[in-house]
Amino acid sequence: MDSTEKRLRELWDAKGVPKPRQDEIIASITAAAQPGASVGPFTIPGGTSAEFPHPCTRCGVCCLLQRCPVILAYCGGENRARCEEVKFTGDEAECGLVRRGIVNPQTIGAGKGCCISARVACGFFGEMKDVASLDAATKIQLAHSLRARQVKVIHNAK
Repeated sequence: MDSTEKRLRELWDAKGVPKPRQDEIIASITAAAQPGASVGPFTIPGGTSAEFPHPCTRCGVCCLLQRCPVILAYCGGENRARCEEVKFTGDEAECGLVRRGIVNPQTIGAGKGCCISARVACGFFGEMKDVASLDAATKIQLAHSLRARQVKVIHNAK
């Protein structure tokens, strides 16, 4: 058992979560965190630059659009909602579970590249662009608009 799992189990023990439920949640997190796993617009990075050619800018747009597979496994709820665990220091986003030492950054793919496959309408004519391919300043501006709820998010049905 690694230190992250140990801390999770200590937290759950303190909250009275039964051992079988803990095992179920750990299995769900492990399955969701495998390279290539997808939930909504997220793909858990495999760490190769060819797979995620655009750098992670820690702008938080991904977290503001939808919960990642790890948060879904840990917190439950709907994936088409902004993540309640994302916290900002200035323009930089940070996962609350990572900050508290519950999950390590590698589990959520932090810093391995922009893994969001969402598209955004840009400019006067609404030209569609991949969010991952936007420059850092534009991603940060989009994150500010999402944080202020100044843009409408539309999730495509699959």
